[in-house]
Amino acid sequence: MSASVQPRGTSLPSSRLPCRPWRPSSLRICSVKVPGAAPTAEPPRPGVRVQAVRGSKAGGSGGSSVEPTGRWTSVVIGDGGRGSLVNKSINTELLRCKRMAELEDVFTANEAELDPINVATAWMQLGKLRGGDHGQQAACIVLGQRMMGKTLAVAHRMQLRELGSTLWGMGKANFNLDKHPLGAYFAEAAEQVLVSLVNESGSWPGVTASMVWYALGQVPYPWDRGLLDSIAVKTLEGVDSWEDPKILAQIMSGMGFNAVTLTANQKDKLIHVVTRITHDKRESRELCRALEFILRGAYLLHIYLPHNTLQQLHNIALQMPVPYALELRRANFAGILYHVCQRGFQPTTEEAELWCKRLMDDFGPNWTCMDLTWTMLALSSVQGYKPQPSVLQRLRAQLLRLQGFKEGDVSRVKIAMRAWNLRLTDAEVKALGAR
Repeated sequence: MSASVQPRGTSLPSSRLPCRPWRPSSLRICSVKVPGAAPTAEPPRPGVRVQAVRGSKAGGSGGSSVEPTGRWTSVVIGDGGRGSLVNKSINTELLRCKRMAELEDVFTANEAELDPINVATAWMQLGKLRGGDHGQQAACIVLGQRMMGKTLAVAHRMQLRELGSTLWGMGKANFNLDKHPLGAYFAEAAEQVLVSLVNESGSWPGVTASMVWYALGQVPYPWDRGLLDSIAVKTLEGVDSWEDPKILAQIMSGMGFNAVTLTANQKDKLIHVVTRITHDKRESRELCRALEFILRGAYLLHIYLPHNTLQQLHNIALQMPVPYALELRRANFAGILYHVCQRGFQPTTEEAELWCKRLMDDFGPNWTCMDLTWTMLALSSVQGYKPQPSVLQRLRAQLLRLQGFKEGDVSRVKIAMRAWNLRLTDAEVKALGAR
């Protein structure tokens, strides 16, 4: 199946662009002046946008678990033998930036010389700096807005690794691509890169498929529905060659985040590969890190794994070495239990007690709002199980101690309290900001 990406619509004023806002019968390249960037070739002009409905986050409560670690990404920027000595030097300077002001200075001073690798590196650094210091949100937004002009200028020359790294940085920086005046134009260029990959002969290796879906899963954007379906077909052509749990996890979660609709045959292929990859690999570190993403992907894609496979995944998680669990963080570890239960497997009371002990004690005394609310949701997903009074007291104490609960957090707490037949106290309602 070949991909044909329809041009997107845009709210960008026509006075900003010299090309008429009409829908061409074939792909056109026109010259455009992008604010803050030198004139360059523009991707085909967006026409009518095909909206894609993104899947709800795991838990059915408006929230999602988080990435295990920054090392999880398979997108790595390197020169790969390309680029001038100047561009390689710029890349080195970008990678040395430890503060937002430093990144802005390097980007601004070298803007005219930046190539696709430099731009992708700048976005990765922006994402890392934003993720490491929430106090830099305002500066991050300003710099991201400024970087978009140059990003669009080089987007048509990006390869998969640069595109993936750019989208990773945008996602980490919470950059609203769909709200930026140039966002639709960059999305069109990104989709053309993906179209060229889909139209290549032969099946994709697993690493290529995982990078594509990882990139698409980073930014909440309505990617072209026809393109997503074509990528799914292309992806599954090479499913029999997959061996790495990480590849499987990134593909399934990326598909799930983009609400891809799979046929029964496509679901059967994924069920088969999940069963094959996870069989007798209890000590695999990569499998432990991939479990939550595999199960979350199955949840979002409406895939029902066989009972024996679910039991296998459940047992791997419950027997996971503590250091591996700590890499996942408490919220992700709780997500494994939640998704296993949602897919139809129910632990015994003894197993539920082991889950409770691990979630309450193995991750130390420090909690986040997501840690707490996902722990409560996961434990409440075990039918007929209610934690001991001492555990409930500890959970309720954390509700009063933590601040900054979001809507998804509140929803998860309410679900858990209903399952345990408990009521929120006035103090807890106030702490959650719930009505």
